[in-house]
Amino acid sequence: MKVWQKIKDDLIKRILNKEFELDAKFFSLNDLSREYGISDITSRRIISELVKAGYIKSFPGKGSYVKSRLESKTIVLLSDSISDINEGGSLPNIHSEIYKGMLLQCGKMNAELRILSKKYLKNWPLDEKLLLILMGKTDGDDKEFADIFRRPNCKKIYCHVTEHIQGEVSVRIPYGKGIMLAVEHLIESGHKRIAFMCSSLKMRNMALRFDGYYECLKKHNLPVDFNLVKELPGPNIVTDSAAVKDLLSIENPPTAILTANNSRALNVLEFCNKNGIKIPEKVALAAFDDIPESVLVQPRLTVVNTHWDKIGAETVRTILEMAENDRTDYPDVIIKPDLIVREST
Repeated sequence: MKVWQKIKDDLIKRILNKEFELDAKFFSLNDLSREYGISDITSRRIISELVKAGYIKSFPGKGSYVKSRLESKTIVLLSDSISDINEGGSLPNIHSEIYKGMLLQCGKMNAELRILSKKYLKNWPLDEKLLLILMGKTDGDDKEFADIFRRPNCKKIYCHVTEHIQGEVSVRIPYGKGIMLAVEHLIESGHKRIAFMCSSLKMRNMALRFDGYYECLKKHNLPVDFNLVKELPGPNIVTDSAAVKDLLSIENPPTAILTANNSRALNVLEFCNKNGIKIPEKVALAAFDDIPESVLVQPRLTVVNTHWDKIGAETVRTILEMAENDRTDYPDVIIKPDLIVREST
């Protein structure tokens, strides 16, 4: 086998082993010559052969790029909760950040993102490849779309789910570990009485956050006082204000409040600012999630950053990789949260 053929085979192996991202810049002529110690003439021959074989694409004056082997790179985002964006509707903060991450990643990988509400999915052509992103998980979807999900040309991934789904691929964050970051920070700051405000614990994503709060207190041998746990309706200035007033009026009040989402923390902050309750001097405040408003208030909020945009980007990257390799046996992608400490603690 000639030298150029051996190098071509080695490069194909490197491409298939994911040493190069899809649509990423490939070796220039000079870089390839230096990499393998060959002449530019040999490098030009190798690049030409890789283009013919469909592994890279070459643009005059711009160089060569690793080529996706997919015929179609159209991704369908299935979610009734955000389908109205096509009619100019607004998105919740979390969905907006996830959607933005998806769009940016599609731009990087030359893919198209289409949004469909569930009622349109049943009309998807039988012979057309379907790369499907599902926002959240409902048992109703499994039953209603079972025939579509079983199609050999359908690849699907779940985005923004609470836990691993047996037999499925998902992109998610570890809710409990995220909450533990905030509790650890508050304990390290000297707080032993930490209140926790959340929505109904019947919701699995809230229960997982509470588990993180509970486990972290136990880890530090701190008692779990259920008088400091406020299970409330969705974020609402009236009910949230009443909960804070109640917490601060008990005999041994908390010195810190942790909320299960950012919107509720903003309500707590508004109540405290209006009533002369200084944060963090009187009570420290931290929240799970990070939304733009958290840096537009005074004091700015300490938050667990859950990287919603990265969740969107990784969902797109993973579904394209699954389709590229014609595989579904992928592990879940876990997006690690981190803590952003600001003036509220």
